Amino acid sequence: MKQVLGILLVLFLAIGCSKQVKSTRKTTQKVVQQVEPAKPKSKLETKRERIRQVMIGNDTPYGNITAENGQTISTEVFKGKFLIIDFWATWCGPCLQGAPKFKEIGDKYRSDEVAFISISIDRELADWQSFLEQMGWSSDTQYWMGMDKKNPLFSYLYKEVNDDGTPLVIIGVPKYVIISPQGKILDNEAEFPTNPAFEAHIKRLIGK
Repeated sequence: MKQVLGILLVLFLAIGCSKQVKSTRKTTQKVVQQVEPAKPKSKLETKRERIRQVMIGNDTPYGNITAENGQTISTEVFKGKFLIIDFWATWCGPCLQGAPKFKEIGDKYRSDEVAFISISIDRELADWQSFLEQMGWSSDTQYWMGMDKKNPLFSYLYKEVNDDGTPLVIIGVPKYVIISPQGKILDNEAEFPTNPAFEAHIKRLIGK
């Protein structure tokens, strides 16, 4: 009888150990699954995220820009003012068409509370500087950031389009952006400066 009880006890312990090992394996598998790294985001989704970051109502990202004399500043220095930005490039026809009107409106409404700046995305700083000199556009409202896609400001330039059913994110200029004194994005795709709605929108915002 004792011999039978001994055999049963051994079997009971063996079954218990087997279940415990299986349970441990399952737990280990679950832990492994939980710490598996997430799949890297596609370039399209990464750009979409950057578009979402600069939607109306969000806090504006701040980035570095370079003045014609080579001095670099952050756009955060304009916080406390309405900031109207013209993103452009020397090779962009529509940008050049809108530039004179943007300057005219800027000269009209610029004050201690309102700033108008133009930011070039030309690849080479020297090309942009030379263009300003040739055109007589040199001023303390002209800045350059180039094609630095890591610059937080570059998010404003992305735009999603549909090409025969295929979603694409492209870079587009000119782009006109309006930011509140508190740093909130009021407009991330304002009207073209030659459109009367552009000036009317600014007058309404600044209370003129």
